[in-house]
Amino acid sequence: MNPPSLGDRVYQALRDEIVFLELPPGTPVREVEVAKRLGVGRTPVREALQRLAMNYLVELLPGRGAFVAPISLPDLVKISEIRLNLEGFAAASAATRASAEDRKLLRGLRDKIRRVTEDTPRAELIGLDQDVHRAIYNATHNAFLEDALNRYLNLTLRAWVLVLDSVGGVAEMVDEHASLLDAVIEGDAEKAGALAREHITDFENDFRTALGNPAVRLSVDRQRSSGI
Repeated sequence: MNPPSLGDRVYQALRDEIVFLELPPGTPVREVEVAKRLGVGRTPVREALQRLAMNYLVELLPGRGAFVAPISLPDLVKISEIRLNLEGFAAASAATRASAEDRKLLRGLRDKIRRVTEDTPRAELIGLDQDVHRAIYNATHNAFLEDALNRYLNLTLRAWVLVLDSVGGVAEMVDEHASLLDAVIEGDAEKAGALAREHITDFENDFRTALGNPAVRLSVDRQRSSGI
């Protein structure tokens, strides 16, 4: 595998800052500032912004520049519909196609998940969730499926970061992820697919419930009215 290009590295850095809300919705993303901060030229930053726009994480507004895209609640519902089918297919595919090396990585993630406690830092929880999904996508050995799911995952993770403090406890997260990983590792495609679909359904239900929290609702409304 070739090492990531400079543009790839800038893209990944900005993607993670956007997903983890270090760059909140509505934030201007200025080429000059990003280039200086990351120690690169403007060309890889421009390339990264184009990719981020294609992945719905940045909006490029003529005459105004680039802004972090808002978190759209209607769009999240549509994304969940797609993920419900694709995540199930990906988990089932990974269960049958994963290599020995893939399964070793998945076992390591499962063991790490099982060590999570209520005191585990919030950022670590989100990072683990991201790692689990990306590892399963990679184990499908279908680059097109992996690319599509990574795009939807980035959008969904932003929403989870927004509502994490208002959703279910850590124990529920551990159980869901560990069970899914076990099914993939054991090669049980039917079970893996069912657990992945259940996981997506639970997320959507948790997200809708979290929106009943006035603090969460205020946060969503604030970012929607950012004026971008």
